[in-house]
Amino acid sequence: MLGRVVRGVVVSSRVKMRIPFFFVARWRSNLLCRPFVSDTRFALEVNMGIFVLFVKIEMEGIARLKFADGARWCVSLENLGERKDGVYICPDEEVDVEGGRGVANFVMKWPESKRQCNISIIELKDFTRNEYLEGDNGEFVPIVAFECRGCDIVDFTFQDPFTVESEGGFVFEDVELEDGEWADYDEENDLSVMITSAESKIESHSGKGGKGGKGKKKRS
Repeated sequence: MLGRVVRGVVVSSRVKMRIPFFFVARWRSNLLCRPFVSDTRFALEVNMGIFVLFVKIEMEGIARLKFADGARWCVSLENLGERKDGVYICPDEEVDVEGGRGVANFVMKWPESKRQCNISIIELKDFTRNEYLEGDNGEFVPIVAFECRGCDIVDFTFQDPFTVESEGGFVFEDVELEDGEWADYDEENDLSVMITSAESKIESHSGKGGKGGKGKKKRS
């Protein structure tokens, strides 16, 4: 309680001071009229996260497998019961985000909820890398990270081609996986090269790199 009103002035019941009544009325009006954040904006801010794509490859005669800098990443998205498969996210594409909140590499509206989601490819310092090395054979390696608002990335599909370097140094361009396998022959070094299996998984991430580096948007 602020106190009683005496001749248009509020007298505090706890502290001996006089407050003009119109200041009190204006204060109460501001409390009642304070705007609330819209449901859509609230949902987008809450449903925000960073997701990392890990790949594990079984290979022979291969020194390096490299994903192109401008590679498209084919993923599946989910949000509040809705799902979208076959979504391509490309670092070379930039789309305006609704409400003037900058740009992202992918933007769409969910058909049922009509809420917008957006995804940006980011760099996690000392953590993600776009290549798989001979020493990584059979281990999951973090390749690329995505900053998502209004959606979760739940799956990945190998689609765009990549380059393969044999242990002898010969480079195979535009390699594509069929059922997770690929094989060829390095004639210059008399060496068989092959990928016998390829797996992927998606994990959420705190947004910090292996040495504490913060996630930053990747510039094309």
